[in-house]
Amino acid sequence: GSRMIRKRSDHLYHPDNINMEVFEDKVQEYYSLRCVTQVLGPIYDTISQAENVLTNELNSVNDNPVIDHVNQNVFHGGNFHGDYVSLEMDKLKIAITKLSMLSERQLNYLLNNKLNQKFPPFVNLGVLGLNFGMQGVQFTATSTVAENQTLSFPMYVHSIPNNNDNQDIVSMGCNAALLTKKVIDNAFAVLGIQLMTILQAVDYLE
Repeated sequence: GSRMIRKRSDHLYHPDNINMEVFEDKVQEYYSLRCVTQVLGPIYDTISQAENVLTNELNSVNDNPVIDHVNQNVFHGGNFHGDYVSLEMDKLKIAITKLSMLSERQLNYLLNNKLNQKFPPFVNLGVLGLNFGMQGVQFTATSTVAENQTLSFPMYVHSIPNNNDNQDIVSMGCNAALLTKKVIDNAFAVLGIQLMTILQAVDYLE
């Protein structure tokens, strides 16, 4: 995963695209900049794994009971149990939450002039005191990331027995999937705010 991310972002790390003066007074750059491939690598791998598992599950026999009309048999098995889906959804939402966390930290770097030493505070292109730049959307980004962190508790270990204890251990796969969808939607919102801020920064440089 890390190799794939680095391959796709090699042009970003070209010396011509990096202003090293910003980091002259630092022994090490910020992790949110220096460790991007190491953070995104596992996220990329988790997304790929989730796709493979869900594709297998969607194409599997998961009815209950399973009817063998040829031999006139009825099988009451457990292929319906959503453990594969539940576990993959939990892993996926944790990975996507980490993606939103990375995005928020990079956003903070752009907005904090003491860190980037390049842009005005909050990339404010207007009049200080009258305009607030991207300050308002940062609140949205941080609160949304905080929500993702809360939603990332795994449903896979949150079983509650029911049905006279016939269903004494359940997958919570549907709940896991719904929470993962919310986490993904939230992450898109955070990434959108980051992209808006990048465009604002580009306008400032031009």
